[in-house]
Amino acid sequence: MTSDDTEFYFRPEPVQTSATTVMALLFNQCRLLLGRVDNDCVFVPIRDLQFQSVVTQDEVIFIYAQGGYALDRNGEGGRLINISWRWDNLVRDSLTEPVPMHVTFYGNNLEEIQRRLLSSFPAAVQSKLDAMNRDKGALPDNCKILPFHPPKKVKR
Repeated sequence: MTSDDTEFYFRPEPVQTSATTVMALLFNQCRLLLGRVDNDCVFVPIRDLQFQSVVTQDEVIFIYAQGGYALDRNGEGGRLINISWRWDNLVRDSLTEPVPMHVTFYGNNLEEIQRRLLSSFPAAVQSKLDAMNRDKGALPDNCKILPFHPPKKVKR
């Protein structure tokens, strides 16, 4: 990290790009995450894969935690992006229809990682949303369980 807490990522030359869709629920949750922060990005760790993801308005990038660091011509360092999901059309007729996207691989042999991301990323996003709800006080800190005493029947 730099002194202004900005994380840098480098986008290598693409190796492969393909068009696909992502579940509406996952896209909607990514939008909820962005709506709950003051920044233009949200960091979502995917611990079981040792990946970091960064959700922005236009895309989600995935960075392997154990690899890839580069320096640019100015000596500025940053992590290398492995996979990106770029949203194609942000205008939808329904909140439940799949969202078109382009998946770009910035290295070879990442298809298996992509399959694993499709199963692990939704849980990581949900976990991040849950944590944000707890941190912002959306859920109560305490609860109290009261006994229920039904009203007495009145004889007539």
